[in-house]
Amino acid sequence: MKAFIASRKGLLIYKKAGAGWKLERTHFDGVKTSYVAVDPHTKKIWVGMAHGHWGPKLHVSSDKGKSFREIALPKIPGATEGDKSKNLLEIWAISFDQTGRIYVGFAPAEIFHSDDDGKTWEHNAAFHQIPTRDKWFAAATEAHCVHSILVHPENQNEIVVGISVGGVLYSKDRGQTWQYANQGMKAYFMPNPDDPITQDPHIVKRAKGDPSVLWQQNHCGIFKSENGGETWTDLSKAKGLKTPFGWAVVVDDKNPDIAYTVPAKSDETRVPFQKKLFVQKTTNGGKTWSVLANGLPQKNCYDIVYRHAFSGNGKNLLMGTTTGHIFFSNNEGRKWQQIKDFLPPIYAVKLADL
Repeated sequence: MKAFIASRKGLLIYKKAGAGWKLERTHFDGVKTSYVAVDPHTKKIWVGMAHGHWGPKLHVSSDKGKSFREIALPKIPGATEGDKSKNLLEIWAISFDQTGRIYVGFAPAEIFHSDDDGKTWEHNAAFHQIPTRDKWFAAATEAHCVHSILVHPENQNEIVVGISVGGVLYSKDRGQTWQYANQGMKAYFMPNPDDPITQDPHIVKRAKGDPSVLWQQNHCGIFKSENGGETWTDLSKAKGLKTPFGWAVVVDDKNPDIAYTVPAKSDETRVPFQKKLFVQKTTNGGKTWSVLANGLPQKNCYDIVYRHAFSGNGKNLLMGTTTGHIFFSNNEGRKWQQIKDFLPPIYAVKLADL
């Protein structure tokens, strides 16, 4: 088992070694590495970076992370050097379907795909031309971003995307047309909390055990859909939930009713709840929640877990924090161990059996 860590200062690759972990190698030292993904079909590792001078970069490894080669990135049609409104700023999502297609989501919110391993790219014009996208706005970055791209594992025509701030959209024709999927969500920071256009999902995850089930850690709560995103249920007042605010969520590989979140205190105060790092877990679809904290710091803690910095692989869970700490559990979060290295802030993590 390997752990891929995308950090402020490059990519770190750890390998499971007995009861602990060993740093196997590093890549892209000093360069902000914003995203890492493992193609479940080819086992290739894709890495998105945000170079301080040259902008976004994309690299891929075909040898389990031993080496990487750069992939030429696409451009928004009509973009010019002086037109910053059409510049791609950062890679926020990389996803794959069963035919070999690769999707990349950016800030500003654009989607491209490649059917030839990144040799050529096609811009999703229908997504770019959504008439109401002028109401989307920036939150975590200089521009709105596509942070989640979820392809149905049994039907590549069905795609769900999450946008901050723009909400959830879905396509049933492989991206040729798009519809909003925000019914039941709330945006309390807006004059109209029910506005379907200005919702702010922090991350959207699809349940492998039942692809019609989607989970969402939202700016205004925790939401769940059981019909592919057509309607959402607000779980924010469920019994045992300490706080519904946060960024990351993991859904169990087999049971769609088991999910985990890592909370923060609130939108206004972005520190851990009560200065304690813990995970909230539900085993009944969000009706009730319990706290998992064994092995995690419970005093004077300022660790926050970003939207892509929480990964699950069966009973195994891995999370990286803004203060450069990595925590691992091999028993569904009942007990955590820390990888005790002095690391940069962590943006994304991925567990993989490689």
